[in-house]
Amino acid sequence: MATTTLNPNRLWKITEVADYLAVSVDTMRYWRAIGEGPICCRIGKHLRYRVADVLAWVEEHRGR
Repeated sequence: MATTTLNPNRLWKITEVADYLAVSVDTMRYWRAIGEGPICCRIGKHLRYRVADVLAWVEEHRGR
């Protein structure tokens, strides 16, 4: 996934976020259940993540 051409308003599927963060989808689901991880929204039955929110979450957690 090329990070240099990311559209900050694009919506990612949970699998794309997991791939970007190099974690499993199960980890993404666990983080959501405990109130951790990037902000997401539900569109119908699907969870979607704004690229800008994922990148902001990564910045917040740098150096922890």
